[in-house]
Amino acid sequence: MKKNKLIIFGIITALSITFLSSCVKEEWVKPDPLETPDYSSIEGFKVISVRNLKARFDGDTTLLNDSLILEANVVTTDEFGNFYKQLFVQDSTGAICILVDQKEMFLDYPIGSKLVIKLGGLCLGEDAGVIQLGNMYWNDAGYSFGRIQGFTVIDDHLIKTSENSVITPKSYKITELGNAQLSSMVRLENVQFISTAIGQTYGNPSTFGNIDIVDAQGNKVVLYTSSYCTYATQTIAEGSGYIDAIYTLYNGKAELLINNVSDIHFTNPRF
Repeated sequence: MKKNKLIIFGIITALSITFLSSCVKEEWVKPDPLETPDYSSIEGFKVISVRNLKARFDGDTTLLNDSLILEANVVTTDEFGNFYKQLFVQDSTGAICILVDQKEMFLDYPIGSKLVIKLGGLCLGEDAGVIQLGNMYWNDAGYSFGRIQGFTVIDDHLIKTSENSVITPKSYKITELGNAQLSSMVRLENVQFISTAIGQTYGNPSTFGNIDIVDAQGNKVVLYTSSYCTYATQTIAEGSGYIDAIYTLYNGKAELLINNVSDIHFTNPRF
């Protein structure tokens, strides 16, 4: 009986190894990104700029039902936790936030990568004065404007190309920030954090991550950092210098968002 059991066990083990071996797939090789198609030469497609795209917003949720194409570079990353299901892209005319129901987008759309965005079927919406690109979805109250949902839908609309660029923001003064810079990566030079923030951390719960940045003339703008970001417990930079950040609005008030603390270059003494 014991011998029979051993034989049966050996047969089962051999079959299991054979089955597992048959399930092992060949090493997956990620396909190369697409070359940027020349949509200007394809009948029925029209390449549009960010500026002209925003101009199509009619004050309410606006369906983009034309065969429109937007070509723009990614300027944000969710790798460090300060952006959540948002993808900011910009071209030479401006920038826009794309609402996407996806996490870890930095793996597919790293900073600097050029995207071809098929706009047909997507929508423009507005949040506190900021025009955004997204889609309609169904909830208990009916259709609402929000994130582009479904991996198949996302992949169909957001196409990464093989082109990459180093993002070099334009420099502005705090007082120069306005509608033209909304959602763009900007550089503020000769600024520092307010003195009361020194010694605190970027994600200090008592400030809800809202830290004032000031220039030598006393002009201020808020830097927001999520308590979930990877650098939330790091101590706020003490010096002065320049900062690269996304300029946006929250409840109608000006706000800056950084990708990582490496975007803060406060290497000079405080003024």
